[in-house]
Amino acid sequence: MYLNQNYLQLIQYAGQYESLDDYGVLKVCQSLIRVELYDQFDDCYSELDSRAQSQNGTLKGQLDETFPIDLTNAIFDSMRAEVAANLGNHEQAVMHGERAVELVAGIPYSVNTVVDVAATDFEALRVLLRAYPALDDKANTLHTIERAKALARYRYRGDKGFRLIIDLKIFTMLTEAYFSIEDYEQALDYSEKAISGLDSLGLLERSLYSTLTAVNTAMTGQKTLDGKFQTFADSVFANKLLPRIIYARSQLELGNFEAARAGFDEVLSTRFITGIPRLYYPVLHDRGRVAEALRDDQAATDYYRQSIEVIETSRSSIANDSGKISYVGNKQGVYQSLVQILYRQGLVDAAFEVSENARARALVDLLASKDLDVLSPEKAAAANELIELEAAITAKSLEQRATSRSADQASYRRTVSALSEEEPEFASLVTVSPANLQEIQGYLADEELLLAYYTTKDRLYIFAVTRESNRAVTLEVAGLPTLVEDFRASIFEIDEDDYLQLGSELYQLLIAPVAMDVAKATSITVVPHGVLHYTPFDALHSGEQFLLDLKPTRVLPSASVMAFINKSTLNDESLLILGNPDLKDASMDLAGAEQEARQLAARVPGSKLLLREEATETELKSIAVTHRIIHFASHGVYDSSAPLQSRLLLAKDEWNDGRLTVAELYNLDLRADLVTLSACETALGKVATGDDVVGFSRGFLYAGANSIVSSLWEVDDIATYELMLQFYANLEKMDKRTALTQAQRTIRARYQHPFYWAAFQLTGAI
Repeated sequence: MYLNQNYLQLIQYAGQYESLDDYGVLKVCQSLIRVELYDQFDDCYSELDSRAQSQNGTLKGQLDETFPIDLTNAIFDSMRAEVAANLGNHEQAVMHGERAVELVAGIPYSVNTVVDVAATDFEALRVLLRAYPALDDKANTLHTIERAKALARYRYRGDKGFRLIIDLKIFTMLTEAYFSIEDYEQALDYSEKAISGLDSLGLLERSLYSTLTAVNTAMTGQKTLDGKFQTFADSVFANKLLPRIIYARSQLELGNFEAARAGFDEVLSTRFITGIPRLYYPVLHDRGRVAEALRDDQAATDYYRQSIEVIETSRSSIANDSGKISYVGNKQGVYQSLVQILYRQGLVDAAFEVSENARARALVDLLASKDLDVLSPEKAAAANELIELEAAITAKSLEQRATSRSADQASYRRTVSALSEEEPEFASLVTVSPANLQEIQGYLADEELLLAYYTTKDRLYIFAVTRESNRAVTLEVAGLPTLVEDFRASIFEIDEDDYLQLGSELYQLLIAPVAMDVAKATSITVVPHGVLHYTPFDALHSGEQFLLDLKPTRVLPSASVMAFINKSTLNDESLLILGNPDLKDASMDLAGAEQEARQLAARVPGSKLLLREEATETELKSIAVTHRIIHFASHGVYDSSAPLQSRLLLAKDEWNDGRLTVAELYNLDLRADLVTLSACETALGKVATGDDVVGFSRGFLYAGANSIVSSLWEVDDIATYELMLQFYANLEKMDKRTALTQAQRTIRARYQHPFYWAAFQLTGAI
């Protein structure tokens, strides 16, 4: 079953390990990796490890021979390396992969174990050639390439046919590796070697090749739930497909556009490609790039739109493609190409809508990769039909997926439409619905300006949207992430004034190109993109004044979110305050936060004040739904490696651990008009290749809050205390956006440096 890639059939044995020998359990474990069921893999791995420990650290092989201890350990490390790479933990992948290669190198030659040794060595090197490029470690990538080249001739020279097969396997691996480090000449050379070698296999080599390559043919591994066996033709097709794609892509990168067009057209003429979404969408994207290079903008636009359609209808199939093959780039590149070509054709409204759709990808993919585990059963049930449909499409054989793609897309659209009608907010979370400019304009106030930014590798697009118009400008930018990083660093230097120069440079990029639009507006709504989510816009400086002095501003994660804010709240004017929770660590106490909490409670009649050991996560979850305003005067922790685990720190008790995570917010029921996070780094979130922020603001918006006040860095305790008191005093007579702006201006009069006042921003309704 395993050699013929019947992974879905094999994983049915998960948990039935008493009926399997060691080698059978190993193949179930490896199959679970192939279909990405990592929780069940952990159980399988534990079973296998337990068996090895009871057998002096060894396993029994396919012919009941005892593996050497080093081979057993190398197999364990190779599996751990592959799982780590698939989950994006490239440092761990390198650690386990290198250990596996080192262990294999010391294993004596044996006819009985040569296939397992070769497969383990190959898989470990293959993982390393994915992990090192992901870490931008070119030196170790090149070193590992040389190790891969030496694999056949150094270790397994006794069998000519076997060596030939190893060479062909390595050709495909090297094709990916060279492409990943942008050595397109070498990628071209090895792709041609792989293709020609596969085309010239003899009968004996075919049988051997089919056996040896089945274990790592990633493209068709989700096939055969019904027990249908993988054929040799399937195996050769899958192994030739990737080299052909990289051949065409290398020609594109080298500027050989006609050769690239012919190569991509050959790939696209093979109907099986439509059944492999994680390859299909980048092929369509690259074919569009070829068309654009050949000055056929209409064809390029069509290919880009097709590519995006594959992305949107195949989330589960490509949710974790960063851990698969190096050919696949980030999905943002497709959106960027389409925005660029639409803008160039003067289709500004369409370009804006595409840029808006692109912002939803990070959260959608993050939740998809976790199978919606962060949602309660009730909310997950609302999407059951969509989830079941995606599962049914994924379980189809390669041929079935290829031939039914149009019908699958139609079913997907109908299901999304029904979900949007029944659960619109949930649908906005787990799907990407097309943005509509006119609807967005309808949510803007008179004389309000929406500044929506969209960044690509070397360009910045600024959409200036009002109720009546949409204007866009674009400019080349170099080193924008570095400039933002330097600007933020300068703000943390409270004894220096470098922030003025750096803030002015950013002002010239972000505000000056739309200065006329800003001058006409009475207020500004900023929709950042990529690294701009980390930018304190209020601290941008024209050379004469801060943006804070010009207009009151707010921030939105996307313009489309305006459809789900400004909800009416049935709660009274009550204020719930959680101040200086007792974290059982004196160094974590916040004296200013406690003073802030007491003063706010005294100022607002009917407030509910929870201090120290009373400020528990349990109490919050119990009574939050009844309060109109919720104020956290506590620590916040941003986790860039696991953004859904970013958390507010509250007091713990026997029911809850006190760590209110972003993931938990998606199950929290709020009816609050305002949530204030007077805490550390609560506006931050994960930003990957231009996606939207996955953090507290989006979580609280989804939980039911209309607005969130949060911070971009670890704020000063005393200045924050004064700012918050002023903010709530202002709320008694003005809207939230103006109230926060005026409070910041007041604090600036006392503390001139932006470190003290520029961290806070309003996200959501005004």
